[in-house]
Amino acid sequence: MSATTALNIVEAQAQKFTEAIRQGDVEKVTALHTTHVRILPPESDLLQGQAAVRAYYRTLLDSGVKDMQIQTIDATFLNEKTIREIGLMTISLQTPAGQTQQMTAKYVVSWQEEHGEYKIDVDIWNS
Repeated sequence: MSATTALNIVEAQAQKFTEAIRQGDVEKVTALHTTHVRILPPESDLLQGQAAVRAYYRTLLDSGVKDMQIQTIDATFLNEKTIREIGLMTISLQTPAGQTQQMTAKYVVSWQEEHGEYKIDVDIWNS
C-alpha cells in the first residue's frame, strides 16, 4: 500500500464529500461516514454515530454553507483498512444578507474501510 494509493482513495472520497456539500445533500454526506463515526467540530461536543453527523451537517448547510474546498497535505495507510489524512479546507458561507464569506481550517481525518469503501471514521478540525 503506497502513499499514492492512499492519496488517490482520499481524494476520490473527498470529491464525493465536497459534491454532496455543494448539492446540500445531507444523506450523501452521512453515507460517507462509518456507522460508528466520531466527529469533533470546533467549539462543540464530540458527536458520535450517523444520526449525529446527519443533524450536524443539516444545521451546517442550513446556516448557509454552500461550498467546501479540500486540500490534502498527506494521506498515509496506518494499516490495510485505515488511512490518516491531514489537510486544509476552505468553507464558503452565504450570509443572510447575501454576502459570501470564507473560512479556513485545518483537519485530520481517519478513513476506515467499511463494506468495501473507505469512509470517514474520525474527523477533527479547527481554524
